[in-house]
Amino acid sequence: MTDQHNKPELSIVILCYKAVKLIIQFIEQIEMELKIGHINNYELVLVANYHDKRFDSTPEIVNGLADINPRITTVALEKKGMLGWDDGNNRCAC
Repeated sequence: MTDQHNKPELSIVILCYKAVKLIIQFIEQIEMELKIGHINNYELVLVANYHDKRFDSTPEIVNGLADINPRITTVALEKKGMLGWDDGNNRCAC
């Protein structure tokens, strides 16, 4: 999205840690509210960082949402500590 005309007017970053299937309903609600507000030029950045994928399917769920919705971008990186932004690299990803 380097072209100025293709850049979204609004970017919404949503932290999805261990949200699992609840994130689907949440995204549907967000998109409904955006539609009601006549906001059409937006992107959703879903941050689904994880400690251990075996116990959290959220990264796969948000990646699946991004596959079917071009307005969704995902960041799903293994956590390096206890905070989502603790190693500094995740800030650059968003």
